[in-house]
Amino acid sequence: MNVMRFLRFDNNDIIKLMAIMIGVFNVLFVTDMFLAYAIVFFEIIVLCFLLFKKKYNDYIGCFLIFYSLCMEFGVFVNNAQFYNFRNVNVAGMNLGIWFLIPLTICSLVNLKISYRKINDSQVIEFLEKYFIVFFISIVMGIITIFMNDNNIQNIPNLIIKFVAEIYSSFFMPTVIFLVMFYIKQTGRFDLNKTINYIIAIIEGSLAQILASYIFGIRGFYAGVQTIMSSMVGSMLPLYPVLLVYYFLKKDPNIRISVISIIVSFYCLFLTVINNASGKFIILTLLCPVLLYQVINKKMRLGWLIFLPLVPILLFVFLNIIDSYMSESILLSSKFDQVLSLFDFTNPRWFDNMRNSPRFRIAEFVSVVIEYLDKPGYVLLGKGILGTIKDHTNSFGSYFVIGTYSEDEWAIGAFYNLHFAAASFLLWSGLLGAYFYLTTVFTNLRLCKESILLLIGTIWFAVYFGYSTTLTVFGSALLMCGYFEIDKGEI
Repeated sequence: MNVMRFLRFDNNDIIKLMAIMIGVFNVLFVTDMFLAYAIVFFEIIVLCFLLFKKKYNDYIGCFLIFYSLCMEFGVFVNNAQFYNFRNVNVAGMNLGIWFLIPLTICSLVNLKISYRKINDSQVIEFLEKYFIVFFISIVMGIITIFMNDNNIQNIPNLIIKFVAEIYSSFFMPTVIFLVMFYIKQTGRFDLNKTINYIIAIIEGSLAQILASYIFGIRGFYAGVQTIMSSMVGSMLPLYPVLLVYYFLKKDPNIRISVISIIVSFYCLFLTVINNASGKFIILTLLCPVLLYQVINKKMRLGWLIFLPLVPILLFVFLNIIDSYMSESILLSSKFDQVLSLFDFTNPRWFDNMRNSPRFRIAEFVSVVIEYLDKPGYVLLGKGILGTIKDHTNSFGSYFVIGTYSEDEWAIGAFYNLHFAAASFLLWSGLLGAYFYLTTVFTNLRLCKESILLLIGTIWFAVYFGYSTTLTVFGSALLMCGYFEIDKGEI
């Protein structure tokens, strides 16, 4: 009986337990090929069973768990050889791509039918603009390569890199958008169930952080050892807000425990002192603002409870940060990066800024200067694998791990930008910038009706194109946010 309940996936607790176990095992067995492949075998069996039974909602939910909770970058694992669902390749493609193919084909075959049946205005508006930008980015990329802009043809294995850039930038979000769109139109999509899968992924990510901390399994970031977790952990400061939101919503179909909320805050603390990036610290400072909005909206006179806690929480947070900064080189350097970014009173603001934020601003400025030098590209951009020169002399003069590839340094032109706004401007020019800005501002106007849309929009605005595992999760958040808006749920 218990086995049948598990196979039917009608129990949210089982889904969450599975996500927690997968997350922990992906940390404990990250370099153990035999045990890691045993976990992958289990994941394959589950997905094949759900596909055979045409349980498409559970299929995409389990896929999101298996893919999102994978370690992605060898440099962060501190080992070139690591194993998980994402890293198993068959005929040159990882399992994630293979298991998305069946539903992708179905969605493409039925796209016209689905389009006629859909009544979701927000998701349609977004997808129309997104696919136009995607198509133009590919076309302009081909044109840019043909024109040999910035000697791009000197990059070895150019065609392979072009395809790889499409995959890392646009392929995964495109497929997730299409598949979820298709499932929605088949009538098999259950928003509450999908939200439970998203929450399960969050709890699996929290379990990864605890497992890494408790068992002493460390990753590597910015030259120091760090807690190991999947890239889903990059947006951890937003997860307590989401959990509190659904806890206060008291929806019987979406159950959140107080323990999960407490653990999320503890994991946030662990990550701040061990893994903090500049973006992570900014999101952490944003967390209490969003919590206030949620509590004030979901609780009558909630502000009376929350506001007195703000100075106390702020005092405790700053004192904890101050006590750990002397011991953590990473935390100290990243906190200084954030302070330098907002130190507008300094007359040498840009020159004194730390490398990480300066790179991102310099990239955006270099894209603008590139278009001033080559105005023919300004409207539609340079496309996938389009490049910029270092017009601000801020990138340095030699290869540095974690910045740009050796091939980019060799030709003195760069396509791997580190901020979504600059990337969209480079990929598709003013059209891409328009798409980016209208998407972000429209979603921010609507996100008071959906916490999923808010977090999905932050992913889109900050992390789009950075990590395929985070992209899969962020794309699902964004789509569920649109579905929630169009359904009229608050």
